[in-house]
Amino acid sequence: MCIRDRYQRRVRDVCRCCMAFRSALRWRSANPTALRRMFGTGPTANPHADIKQVLFPADQIADKVAQLGAQISEDYQGGDKPLLLVGTLTGSALFTADLIREISIPVELDFIGASSYGGSTTSSGNVSFTKELKADPMGRDLLIVEDIVDTGLTMKVVCELLADRGALSVGVCTLLDKKAHRGHDVTELVKYIGFNFPDAFAVGYGIDYNEYYRQLPYIGELDPKIYSE
Repeated sequence: MCIRDRYQRRVRDVCRCCMAFRSALRWRSANPTALRRMFGTGPTANPHADIKQVLFPADQIADKVAQLGAQISEDYQGGDKPLLLVGTLTGSALFTADLIREISIPVELDFIGASSYGGSTTSSGNVSFTKELKADPMGRDLLIVEDIVDTGLTMKVVCELLADRGALSVGVCTLLDKKAHRGHDVTELVKYIGFNFPDAFAVGYGIDYNEYYRQLPYIGELDPKIYSE
């Protein structure tokens, strides 16, 4: 093979590689979720397909929320001031909205932003605040509404903070109680529990993974392939 033929062959090989590379880039731009799904770093286009199993269906959640609201109404009736319900952003937003409509006594609503997860599936061990309480807790009965109590760190820090600000009482109502990784004793703080939860990663009904799956009407176990590399 002469030098000219070898040169032309090499040029053709380079051109084919460039074309394949451009095609791969176009596919990646058009299919970001599929690419993430292949490497276990994100959700697919269909959130329901990423659920390994449904743990608590919508009707079961609704029944439990009604029971919690009735019990809270009974326990806090007769207070000098309306009960201050404090939802924790953002996971408990749907739970808080449903719960407050099941409470029959005078109640006020506020939100606080605190988390030890960030974008991870496990607690970082540090609590960061993204929103402070607007209402004055001084002399008030406070009930913090949480989506999941896991290690107990976030709830411990939040409850201590509000107690130090003069709250008359501070309790916690959690939708899910996950004791598998409990590192802090919050037994006396957690007064109301929706469901005891296994050692799994829950999403749905406001609970997310990297801001996905909040809209699911049920609570399900996320397929580990979605978040495991």
